[in-house]
Amino acid sequence: MSAPVKKGQELEVRISGLAFGGKGFVKIDDFMVFVERAIPGQLVRIRIGKKRSSYAEARVLELLEESPRAVQPQCPHFGLNKCGGCLWQNLPYADQLGYKQQQVTDCLQRIGGFTDFQVQPILPAENSYFYRNKMEFSFGDRPWYPTKEDIPEIRP
Repeated sequence: MSAPVKKGQELEVRISGLAFGGKGFVKIDDFMVFVERAIPGQLVRIRIGKKRSSYAEARVLELLEESPRAVQPQCPHFGLNKCGGCLWQNLPYADQLGYKQQQVTDCLQRIGGFTDFQVQPILPAENSYFYRNKMEFSFGDRPWYPTKEDIPEIRP
């Protein structure tokens, strides 16, 4: 059976879940498409990038309809074509914990082959913001622009 998507193809999809690593996913004819920076419930226009025999990866071109579970992120730099440091800041913290617990269960079943086990609920952090202690900085000789349209005609 050939994949129902092609590299470069644009599609309108509703994100159905979250995968390990923080990507949203949607199944198209039982074919998995992982979508960077998408959360369940969002209706998005995507472009297929990497395509493999059993899955594809895509990026969001446009948010068409927000998820009913979405919340306002605290960081002003959060969002499509922006910082990228936080993947789920627009998802309620309780939902984040639920998806993470489900991912642990999935890994134990699918990768570990375990069938008779119980995963204890994740203990929530006392403070879900301002606890990280890692920062990464990139340096280069050209300025960074969030979108192609922001690039000036003549660069310095």
